[in-house]
Amino acid sequence: MGRSLNPMLSSRVFIATMSVFSGLFLQCSKPFPEGGAVSLLSLASTFDHYIFATSATYNGNLLMAGGGATGIEGADSLCAQAKDSEQPALPGTGSEYRALLIDSGNRVACTSINCAGGSSEHVDWVLRANTSYKRPDGTVVFTTNASGIFLMTAGLNAPLAAAGQWWTGMDSDWMELGPSTCTDWTDTVGNGAFGVGAVTGPAAFADGGFGGDCSIPLSLLCVR
Repeated sequence: MGRSLNPMLSSRVFIATMSVFSGLFLQCSKPFPEGGAVSLLSLASTFDHYIFATSATYNGNLLMAGGGATGIEGADSLCAQAKDSEQPALPGTGSEYRALLIDSGNRVACTSINCAGGSSEHVDWVLRANTSYKRPDGTVVFTTNASGIFLMTAGLNAPLAAAGQWWTGMDSDWMELGPSTCTDWTDTVGNGAFGVGAVTGPAAFADGGFGGDCSIPLSLLCVR
């Protein structure tokens, strides 16, 4: 049979063990030691998704303005530049921000009304599914559904911006608005669909008709 521990020794071992556990408990029970709360909030914000309208404006030839192989690539390049120069306080690098803009095939949101067929209709789409997007001031303006869009007819939570106009190329059902993409954003001739600020309805993305003159400079919507 094994020998029993000396009662006094057992007591000391017990007290020492409890002391260690007590110290660990007290340390772990501090919810955010040494400014941890601020650190966690800061970390969380780095994963937030934002949308902003550029201060800079561009005519419909986004290929010439931004470079690349297509008008969409040109627009993405302009958004990357705008993030770094106009919105440096937003999280992420410029390359994480792309243009909320569609054309006939390089960037497609939906090929049926409100993506009846789901996310498989996307081509190089920029909005994530089931994600909230904020303005630079932190206001959530919309939350996408499983198809990476939202119903424009249901309205935004808040205007995208207080004022302004921006190229979009889309109708209120997320499909291309006829021939209204300034020849896939490579021309200053023709028309381009656009949205406007200070509204929460479909006009924020699709201001009706067949769009504006491609020679007129408008902003871009850039999203992370």
